[in-house]
Amino acid sequence: MKPLFKKGELEKIQQEITAELKPYLDTIINMEKKSASYKQFCKALDIHDQKFAHGSHIYDYIMKDFEEISKHGTKEEIHRLFSYLGLVESIGNTVTDIIVMILVANNIDFHVESIRSTPRIRHVNSIEDLDKNRVPLTAKLNFLRDNQISVFPSVVDSELRNKIAHMNFEIRRNQIWIKGKQGSEVVTLAWCRLITAIETVEELLRLIREPDEFFEK
Repeated sequence: MKPLFKKGELEKIQQEITAELKPYLDTIINMEKKSASYKQFCKALDIHDQKFAHGSHIYDYIMKDFEEISKHGTKEEIHRLFSYLGLVESIGNTVTDIIVMILVANNIDFHVESIRSTPRIRHVNSIEDLDKNRVPLTAKLNFLRDNQISVFPSVVDSELRNKIAHMNFEIRRNQIWIKGKQGSEVVTLAWCRLITAIETVEELLRLIREPDEFFEK
């Protein structure tokens, strides 16, 4: 059976995300702890932690006992499809928000446009701003790409997310098919990449949450 991943692929994702984000995190760590920018980021991190914990709790419940299923039929494959959609829209979106806040803390402007309020162009300073303005995940991922944070956005499979959301897949011979490939393979590949990316970002955030413990390891 052909392996799903190229040798070292997940490790490469970890290394590249670390290389892209750590310089920005180092800047935050070296900020004056009483500065407005540092306090603002710490507030964003607190909100992120709450959202991440809530999303993880729900996702763990959704995925409970799934790995114990030895033979996956159509029902289990569809469960996997929509669990991936939930992973992207909840935990993936939450992690995207904190990466945006990492860049904002490094004085990289993120502006949103609103047709219903004045001024129409607003500078995003917080996760609350992202929520209030209902900034789409795609816009946030594009902001990261525009600022050379490319690896995390690359593992959020927006095309797959859209195909699942719009039920743009086929069921043939009791199997799910997406883009001419078995759905179980497509989703497992996307799921492992995204989980790896999420776990990498969460580990990096320990640089700020628990700096002494992190450097003692």
